Amino acid sequence: SSKKFTITSSDDAGLTTISTHPVKRGELILQSYATSIAIDHSYRRSRCGFCASVVSLKDDNSSRRRQQQQQQQHRCADGDIWCDECQMIASCRSCTEAGAMKWHAESGECRALQGMYQCYNDIFEGEGIETSHVLTLRVLFRRWHDGAAPEARESVGDGAGAVPERKECPLPPVDWKLFSLLHTTDMTRKSSPAETEIYENAITILCEQIREHFVDEENGESSSYRRDGSWLTKSSYDDVMGKVCGCGHAITDVSMDLGVQVIGGCLASEHSFYNHGCAPAGFFSCCWERSGPPDVPMNKDDDGQLTKKRRMQKPHVPGVMTNVHCISDLAAGDPITLSYIATSGLDRNERRKQLKEGYYFDCVCRACSLKNPVALYWETMVKVPEEGCDVDALRSVQHTCYQALLNIRTELYNIFDDDEKEEELLDDAERYTYLIQMCQKGIQNQNIPPCHEVSIEAHRLLALALSLMGRYDEAIEEHLNFLKAVEPVNALFDPVAKGTQLMHLARDRIKMGDFVGGLRDLHYCRDTLNTALGQFHLFVTSVDEEIQSTIVK
Repeated sequence: SSKKFTITSSDDAGLTTISTHPVKRGELILQSYATSIAIDHSYRRSRCGFCASVVSLKDDNSSRRRQQQQQQQHRCADGDIWCDECQMIASCRSCTEAGAMKWHAESGECRALQGMYQCYNDIFEGEGIETSHVLTLRVLFRRWHDGAAPEARESVGDGAGAVPERKECPLPPVDWKLFSLLHTTDMTRKSSPAETEIYENAITILCEQIREHFVDEENGESSSYRRDGSWLTKSSYDDVMGKVCGCGHAITDVSMDLGVQVIGGCLASEHSFYNHGCAPAGFFSCCWERSGPPDVPMNKDDDGQLTKKRRMQKPHVPGVMTNVHCISDLAAGDPITLSYIATSGLDRNERRKQLKEGYYFDCVCRACSLKNPVALYWETMVKVPEEGCDVDALRSVQHTCYQALLNIRTELYNIFDDDEKEEELLDDAERYTYLIQMCQKGIQNQNIPPCHEVSIEAHRLLALALSLMGRYDEAIEEHLNFLKAVEPVNALFDPVAKGTQLMHLARDRIKMGDFVGGLRDLHYCRDTLNTALGQFHLFVTSVDEEIQSTIVK
């Protein structure tokens, strides 16, 4: 992969990634393990804190929990483990067997996270710790543990003993020299003097309390890590936090519903030198189970279909594999770009506003250049009228409808022999269908183009509502309207969102008895996802399995 690009420096764009030879759509550009990860608060008990795979934790009753208060870990369903000490890390059986949880406990990482957990509880009264802070602390600790922290290197030979007693680390190795090159965002860049003072004081207190907890000899006497707090200073925390916020990526489970796919955040040093493009050439994705990356090829049967049997099996590595695939053909010398914002059919002004507010630059990519004929065409397809439009109000209505439909779907799935409740839920779905249709009329009345985000989203929501009510023929029509609206602005649209819609279209066709049409759409879905995610991504292999089961039917 490394031969496909080079990292260069320019005055206007800083460090950037350039292709060294032609790259075709669907090719893997780069694959590497994330430097570190952190799971969002709402998923910490259901996702592994090392590889982000799904874990199954038992709901322990209070008596059992009291019996285990003296234990740092308790074993849960299917061998998964939850750390009762730091209250932040779960571990899947594979990561536990690889030694990740043992390292977490014995290296001192658990102790550092304990300090953060207690400090947050004291200051914010139990609110969930922000993912960026957990990720910052984990990166800081790992850097010190590996002996790569500046304060550790400076203290070698001075008798201070700042270099930690290293525990054998089963996590993926980190290139700390590359890490040092990452862009560092000024966390107070857009803050007022008063806001800056509050932030600075809060981080100072946070570092002090975590450091005091980490070096406290009275607790955790059995821990064998070196109790040195020199690695956690306000300046070091600011530096790493700036890198996390400036170069971090979201960990997304693309098999989940749109809007709830982000399960955490990661820092992937190797993937931190791509510039932004509103019509990106690359697509970033995460894998939390090694179902067969390129160096672990899977067998194919006589029909060319992937099978689950592998020719070789490598040991499990407790980390998240991060990939960038090419989704737009590249010539030698072309920049490899990712989109820093959601690609959903926004117009130029909307995209540039988001980038200015979130990343502090004025976008001049090929999709925003007024000198590019293709960009001008895209703009005519998505441009919102400057007057007489309230796109935010439409988005708010759509969000409300979407959340309600997801809740209805969940309740319908869990109903057993309750016709009255089912009828009530279907009535609710019909009311939201009417609201979405009224929203569509509002979009038309405000002359919002059919390829704009809110127009496309209206088709998606209407297809979902109609499908829930069993009106599959009408749902299929809305699926097709969605795909028709996306087609002219494909380069500005998320390929995984398109692939997911194709999957729902295929399922509705199959429910109507159209197995041939359903199979055709499933193959199109797989090819679309394969381009962005690679053939060995779990979501892609699950579509392969759905194709096989449909053939059997």
